[in-house]
Amino acid sequence: MKESTKNTLKMPLIWLAVMLVLLLIQVIGDIYIANEIVETPVYYCTFIWIAYAWLSAQFEAYYFNYAEKDNAEKPNLHKLLTVIRFVVIIPIWILTSWKAVLCYMAIFPFFHDGSYYTTREIIFKGTYPKKWFAQSITSTALSTKFFTPVVRTILAIISIIMIILLRYKTV
Repeated sequence: MKESTKNTLKMPLIWLAVMLVLLLIQVIGDIYIANEIVETPVYYCTFIWIAYAWLSAQFEAYYFNYAEKDNAEKPNLHKLLTVIRFVVIIPIWILTSWKAVLCYMAIFPFFHDGSYYTTREIIFKGTYPKKWFAQSITSTALSTKFFTPVVRTILAIISIIMIILLRYKTV
């Protein structure tokens, strides 16, 4: 089995482990998770979205690093990854509001790209020496051209402020 395949399989296994832990909490603790999720405020969804951004960046960093290392013909997965992000954010939108979702979408590049570049630098030294604030010049993703480190940081700061205001229903 190729190294890229082995490392790519780690992400779904992590998600499976999280779901099993939630199931165990429900069974052992006699807590019905759905009641907690329905009442989830904006802050909890923010943490869920940031965790997703971080974990998906880890997956992508390992995938693209080992795909290059294996000299594999790699397809452009950016459209598929975007669809997956929308599938993840739809339940969050149902739990919160469209205003919160706009904030989550604006905060995503900061945590996702920062984690992606840092992970790639850790895996293979010299790839992105600026780590969190690096900028790709070889990516085929359209958003990479617009979301520079400065833009990502500004969007994250504005989004965090908006999320705080949304939490207190002042926006």
